[in-house]
Amino acid sequence: MDNRRLLSRPSQLRDFGAKLRLTAMLFGCDNQKALDALFREADPNTDFDIARSYKWMQGRAAPRSAKLYEEWARLLDAGRSSEWLATCELDAFVAALEARHGAAAAALRTAIASSPDDAAPSGQDGFLPGRFAVYSLAQSPYYEGRFIRSDLALGPSNPAEPGHPARLGETFAGVRAVWSGLIEESAQGLSGELRNENGALSPSYLALVRPTLPGSLLAGLQTGFVSLQPGAQRPFATRIAALRIPDLAVDRLAESNRYLEDETGIAADLDALGLPIGEAPGFAEDLGRWLRQADERDGPNRVSEIASLVEIADRLWLRTL
Repeated sequence: MDNRRLLSRPSQLRDFGAKLRLTAMLFGCDNQKALDALFREADPNTDFDIARSYKWMQGRAAPRSAKLYEEWARLLDAGRSSEWLATCELDAFVAALEARHGAAAAALRTAIASSPDDAAPSGQDGFLPGRFAVYSLAQSPYYEGRFIRSDLALGPSNPAEPGHPARLGETFAGVRAVWSGLIEESAQGLSGELRNENGALSPSYLALVRPTLPGSLLAGLQTGFVSLQPGAQRPFATRIAALRIPDLAVDRLAESNRYLEDETGIAADLDALGLPIGEAPGFAEDLGRWLRQADERDGPNRVSEIASLVEIADRLWLRTL
């Protein structure tokens, strides 16, 4: 198979990236390692390359290996050739999966916000922008042991700027503080420095695990300086988890920022924001445990495996669509 035609068309590259992300979603793969394992189940000598797959899924490049397309076609089992798989339009791809996998694939059409008559190919911008409820451990000594709920807004990237416009808001001591800047994408993940909009507080830095479609949970680390404490500000690093919320809850997201006593507060907050938390017993407890975790292997300031949290967050988000 000659892939030069595929590689020469930006629209087909975007379609290719979306098709690979939808494949990962169909089979429950929440990261590149899981997708690599899926291909290796089909062929231990697969040509799937984890390092290159980041660019593939972003629609910035496509594999040249004909063997990889053949492996992919076998995995999908949709009765289509590897050549068709490489060059078909996104809507036709989803339709083929619906015909073969039924309800499991039907949710994919909702995830890409397309209809039978209107394909919606997109790159990373197609699912990353949105509004998120952010949870982390409170760093102020006045609220030790509690969680702080903040809000995050991510906008579409601009070709003239190297990242997604971001605004992170918190409320403490009766004051709303907002940090803004650009969150940039790399092969490793998402990261960026956000500066306080009125200049009174220190910057905040985010380093997040690269999300996959539908981007329901952004998890990683936040570093900065404690704003509410006696004496001089001291530096901190904490785990954070940002959950995408439905549009109907956007208007009340910022105004409901606050400290939460414990994991039951996280559950109640997610429920109030329109995520069907009742369908995922134990999720809030697991999320709180992950935020507090400082296991011996990873240490307190590294991000350990989050696959199980991502899977449940995806299911909760898709139930809102």
